[in-house]
Formats: sequence, structure tokens, C-alpha cells
Amino acid sequence: MENPLVETKTRRSEMKKFRLATKLSVSFVIVALLVLLVGLIGWGAVSQSEKIAFHTAQIGESAQKLMEAEIGHLQWMEKVKDFKNNEHLTDLEVEKDETKCPFGKWLNSNDRKKFEVEMADLGGMLSKIDESHRKVHASVILLEKKRKGGDFVESYMVFEETAVLARNIQGLLKELKGKTQENL
Repeated sequence: MENPLVETKTRRSEMKKFRLATKLSVSFVIVALLVLLVGLIGWGAVSQSEKIAFHTAQIGESAQKLMEAEIGHLQWMEKVKDFKNNEHLTDLEVEKDETKCPFGKWLNSNDRKKFEVEMADLGGMLSKIDESHRKVHASVILLEKKRKGGDFVESYMVFEETAVLARNIQGLLKELKGKTQENL
């Protein structure tokens, strides 16, 4: 038979060991749960960042295509100005169909539809641009008609109306670009 003192000491040391093992296990579980929680939060943040990056890239791509179309229309307007300034010209060498010029192609494209989905709050502004765009093309048809008829004064007046419409489009596009930048 063993000494009761030794047996009690052994039992106490086993209890201390068990308590230490329990403490270590509980600590390990707590640390593991904290690591898991931090990992889940990080994973969620990365996923959200990827969605934001994808959305931003789509808006940027649509804005780039819009800018290219706008440049094409500015070049178109320069040809109209050249026509106005050269009284010897009677044929205006620009696209008169608003759906076939570079800007009109963009306005009637899937890119515009995607842009409207990405930037839903700007749909009304695009409708205003579309309306002014149709009017500016109609005005150059009238401008050419007046010039061919020899009515230079009236053709200058029509050109001024055309220029106002073009400036209106440019102002709306500038506002549109600003709002697009805000959403990036």
C-alpha cells in the first residue's frame, strides 16, 4: 500500500496538469476562433473589393467608349464649322443620320445600355443628350439646304442654332463625366 501523502500529492499534481491542459485547450480554441473570425472578415472584405473593382472597371470601359464617341462628334462639328466658314461649299460632307455618326452609334449601342444599367441615375441625362443630338443632326440638314438655296444669312442663323445645340451636348457630357467620376 502506498503512502497516503504521496497519493494525495500525485492526485494534486494530476489535477494541476489537468487544469493546465484544460486551460491550454480552451486558450487554443479561443485563439483559433479569433483567427477564423479575422479570416472570415478579411475574406468578406476581399470579395467586396473584387466586386467594387469589377464595377469600376465596367464604368471606366463604358466611359472610355463614350469619350471616343464624343471625340468623333467634336470632329464632326469641326467639319460643320469649316462648311459654315467656306461660302463656296454647298455640300456638307458630314454624316447627317444621327444613328450613323460615331456618337449616334454609341447612343444606340449595347455599350450605352450597359452604361445606363451601371449608372442608373444618369438615364435622364442621356435622354436629354439623345434629344439634342437628334436636333443637331436635323439642323445640319437644314443648314445645307439653306446654303444650297443661296440663303447665306439664314444658313448662318441655322449654324448658330446648331452651335448652341452642340454646346448643350458638350455641357451635358461634361456633367455626365463628372457624375461618372463620382461613381468610380
